[in-house]
Amino acid sequence: MELIDLETVRILGEALAIGVLLGAERYRGRAPGEESFAGVRTFATIGLLGGVCALIDQVAFAAITFGAVALLVVIGYQRASVEHLGATTETAALLTFWVGYMVRDHEAAAIGTGIVLAILLAAKRPMHDFVGDKISNVEFFDTLKFLAVVFVVYPLLPDTEIGPYDFFNPRQAWSFVILFSAISYAGYFLAKMIGSGRGLFASAILGGLVSTPAVTVSLADRANRRPEHARLIAAAAVAGNAMQLPRLLLLVLVLDRGLAWGLAPFLLSMFAVGLLGAWILGSLGRDDADDGLEMTLRNPFAFLPALKFALYLVVFLFLSRLALAWLGARGIYLVATLTGLATVSAVAVSLPGLVSAASLPVSSAALALLLAIGANAAVKCLLALMNGPRAMALWLAGGLATILATGTGFWLAMRMMGVG
Repeated sequence: MELIDLETVRILGEALAIGVLLGAERYRGRAPGEESFAGVRTFATIGLLGGVCALIDQVAFAAITFGAVALLVVIGYQRASVEHLGATTETAALLTFWVGYMVRDHEAAAIGTGIVLAILLAAKRPMHDFVGDKISNVEFFDTLKFLAVVFVVYPLLPDTEIGPYDFFNPRQAWSFVILFSAISYAGYFLAKMIGSGRGLFASAILGGLVSTPAVTVSLADRANRRPEHARLIAAAAVAGNAMQLPRLLLLVLVLDRGLAWGLAPFLLSMFAVGLLGAWILGSLGRDDADDGLEMTLRNPFAFLPALKFALYLVVFLFLSRLALAWLGARGIYLVATLTGLATVSAVAVSLPGLVSAASLPVSSAALALLLAIGANAAVKCLLALMNGPRAMALWLAGGLATILATGTGFWLAMRMMGVG
């Protein structure tokens, strides 16, 4: 006969631990002199109650218990000082009950929810500072307008292939725009939240998650004003441009996990060489120029940048299908190169569909990306030359050429090993 039910111990222990975690955060997050109805013991008890209700497995009992907890929370809120206008702690207490209740049947979701909730609660000051100081009214309303367009337009678009060669699926294409904008906005959010005072390299890397051309132009302008630091600034530009590679991999990963796994060694090897080369180049010229970088980054959730990307995407999809029909895989390489002059991301999000339609091997997808990246690198070198000193442009060209040489070598190895 088993004296201890380990499953019961697990459920109650995890529910209690989640309650303690959230209660500890609420206790530590109190302002001096602030009163609150709930602390570590109260949150732990609420989480444990949720675990007990899950074990009893009676919906009516759980509902009555939650009602009692909610009543106590309301009473505690009313007894708080009149200066206490927020209800974050009270809302978190109610959610703690259900997180504890979830532990039995949805363990991973319950633990993940508890951790995310603790992070959100602890991030009160940074989030307030970010919303109040880092994001302007124009950026905020641009984001709201874009989200409104997304949720209004997307459901109305037909989910069917149209046009010559059935090249265009409106709903699918718009989902690509949403994906591209969301990933760019994540980098934009980090760049705005962390700020530009974290060092030249950190600023360039964060900016590279949003827009490598913008980073390149900003750094070239800086080098133009401080030409004696051209090598260090070029190293930061190489690091910022290297961030394009994991960003492309993430785009492919969301759309086609199998293709992403095939491209991962190819893209990540270029990324690693880019960062290593930037570090070596920067270590040769590191000095007092390594301070923050002020960059002009456009909100990716503004409608015009998203519409511009959608236009590039539609043109690439049409030309690639046309080239595939007339020239085969070589046609895709040509179109990828031409599209890369404007954007590599449109090539990345289109690759899964093209690989499937033409039964292309992974090595062919890698070559298409490599050609697009190469064309894009040439444009950024030209931007650096137009906006900065020649020395900075040459150092940048050398760094990007090293990245491309790594990708070429890896692609040749893929061909020799018959990968794909």
